Amino acid sequence: MFLFYRCLLLAHIFSLKLDWREARLYASYLVEQSKWSRTIYSYQQAVIMLMNDDLNDIERQTVERLMRDAPKHKQRIAGKSLPMEKFNCKKVARYFAQNDYLCLPAVELMFVWNTFKVLGKNYQLADSICRLIERQMEQLAHRNVTDIYELDNQALCLLLRGACYRQMKQPFLALQ
Repeated sequence: MFLFYRCLLLAHIFSLKLDWREARLYASYLVEQSKWSRTIYSYQQAVIMLMNDDLNDIERQTVERLMRDAPKHKQRIAGKSLPMEKFNCKKVARYFAQNDYLCLPAVELMFVWNTFKVLGKNYQLADSICRLIERQMEQLAHRNVTDIYELDNQALCLLLRGACYRQMKQPFLALQ
């Protein structure tokens, strides 16, 4: 059990540091070892892998397999499904609807899991994540794709940037 929590913590820490290769390593341990929610951990590993721009064919196939398998493991506890599993399943559907694309999925996952609060304690981490969000916003502005999720992707970037500015103690920029 201790190893499980250690892997979970290290996956989050390396994600905050934008070290996607190391975060993937610990996320893969969670997928292999977890008996709690394979949906959550499969999705987490897939989105961490998606943050790398230089995926080879085998890694792309792994991401596709993880995304396809994630909804299959959805559980019901006392007749209810877990909200985070529902969120992940909707994101998996969006991934396939956008031709194997998600906008900053690991950063969004960090926001959902409240790990952005850690950014307030380390300005360099917050700044690096903010720069990543800015680059993504520039890429979205130059994309020629017009799909039904384009405005949602832009809104997600604005939300993440505002949350990042808030943790950097810049409330005026966060409100903009």
